[in-house]
Amino acid sequence: MRTKLSSILEFLLLKKSTLKVRLALIFSILCIFSMSILLRITIRTYSAQIIGHIYENERNLLKTGSALLDANLEKYAKMSRQIFANSKIRALLDSSGQNTVSGQKNRELRQVKEVFTETIYNLDTFDITSIVICSKDGKIFSSYDLAGEIDSYDNFFYQTIKNSDSSFVIFPTDSYRYLKTKTRDSFAIGRLIRNDFLEETGYLLIFISLDFFEQSLSKSNLKDSTSYYVITDQTQIMYRENHLELDSDTESVLLNAVQNHHTDSFILPIDGQQYLITKYDSDYSGWTMVSVSDLSEITLAVHTSFRRSLIIFGLIVIAIFCAAWPIARSFTKPLSEIQQVMSEISSGNLALRVSQYPSPDINNLATQFNKMLNRIDILMEENRQKQTELIETELQMLRAQINPHFIYNTLNSISWLAVFNGQTQIKTQLSNLTTLLRSAYSNPDQLITIADEKEILTCYTSIMKLRYDNFSLIFDHEECVEQYMIPKCTLQPIVENSIIHGFPDLDRPCRIQILFRRDLPSGLMKITIEDNGVGMSQEQQEQCLKDSGSGTHFNNIGIHNVDQRIKLKFGTSYGLHISSREGDGTRVLICIPLMTQGGELTYD
Repeated sequence: MRTKLSSILEFLLLKKSTLKVRLALIFSILCIFSMSILLRITIRTYSAQIIGHIYENERNLLKTGSALLDANLEKYAKMSRQIFANSKIRALLDSSGQNTVSGQKNRELRQVKEVFTETIYNLDTFDITSIVICSKDGKIFSSYDLAGEIDSYDNFFYQTIKNSDSSFVIFPTDSYRYLKTKTRDSFAIGRLIRNDFLEETGYLLIFISLDFFEQSLSKSNLKDSTSYYVITDQTQIMYRENHLELDSDTESVLLNAVQNHHTDSFILPIDGQQYLITKYDSDYSGWTMVSVSDLSEITLAVHTSFRRSLIIFGLIVIAIFCAAWPIARSFTKPLSEIQQVMSEISSGNLALRVSQYPSPDINNLATQFNKMLNRIDILMEENRQKQTELIETELQMLRAQINPHFIYNTLNSISWLAVFNGQTQIKTQLSNLTTLLRSAYSNPDQLITIADEKEILTCYTSIMKLRYDNFSLIFDHEECVEQYMIPKCTLQPIVENSIIHGFPDLDRPCRIQILFRRDLPSGLMKITIEDNGVGMSQEQQEQCLKDSGSGTHFNNIGIHNVDQRIKLKFGTSYGLHISSREGDGTRVLICIPLMTQGGELTYD
């Protein structure tokens, strides 16, 4: 399901929608999502506030009711103390083991009953069912409003009172025997009676009807829509006002939950219904007052508020959709206009420009776009000028091609003329010159074998010997070296520099030696050109590699040009290195890769 939802969202936002629609949808979705979260938080907060308000009200009611119960219960505790302190009652119980005259004992019993009556009337009680005074063995010495003629009562009361640490004991609501009431449910207060020597002589029981709770709680304004319970710490129900008409099973679940929860308020779900449970513990009686509120009314109020919120939310959503479209359009309108301008420009109307916009971002985009168009105009104008220059250069090259053919034909005619006149030396030098011219006019970046380079260099030195006859050219290499390739016209500029600048006005024999060596481990061809000329200073050596020192000689190729051609063709790790001292000759080292006639690098 999540994958399908993601696919739908991707389809709406990315694949089939324009930017305007996507912006409107994204803006609407973000607003609706934010409003949904806000609505959910508001409903939860509202529900929590209502429940908190109900909890505070119920706690105050329970606190007031518990205080009223404690105050009325104190009256019966006071009455039990008065009966306990009555000397006649204590004397009667103390003499229970002695033989007394029957008439005297009857008079004492009548006096005790009068004490009961006087005490009850003074306390203004309204819900006492019976008062019983018994000896330790359960024999009744005196009673107030007991039904039937009985002489003894359950010894269970005495054992419970005796084992308690409290001054008086409250017995739970039950159907006790021999009580003269229409309803037999009552609870009892028990206290031990001692003589002047603090010896146990008997105990007192005061039975109180459930009117005690009804009369006490009638002043606490309990709600008619809430059920209330008074329970002991053993979760025995002392009194209930079951306005919710909960059955016994539900009441059992509620009381168990009250015993297990340590908070004063909690929500308890039972059979799909939620109840708010609130409790208050009395430190005086040990009773716990519990209220059970049905949350259905609260839920109904929350749902009503939720429905109203949904209506408001729906109106807000409609307003968002209505606002999202013009907002999205305000973003996309400039882009649409720029797109329209770009479309017309692509059709050939390069004079158009994008207008300025109030938005800084869109305005910056329009400015940069206009700058790009201006730059395109400049580049197109430069391109037109270059095309014009290129055409003129091609025309000049076509005109220049006439000169080499004319020179070759002329030299060929002179060569045959020399042959006819028996001038073999002239014919040989003309052939050497023709070879040099062909090499000069062909591609200077062409790779040739060392053997071919030697042939060109031999022709060149043969011609130079017509003018300079005081030098010799020596080649030193292995026979297999001649198969390797080097760039054309690599050696001639260096030899030319040695002849012209290295041997001026020297009387001693001049020598130029060229050594070819293969460095197989590093894959290099190392060519060394050495002469015994006048040498160069450090400044002259640096100048040779900075510009074309012999640019005015022969084919306009100098030492600097040779070094740059090697670096451009093979990389900066290759090239020329000059070492020289004044008066001690010059040594030029050329490093290039080992290459076969196929043009591939060779590493043996």
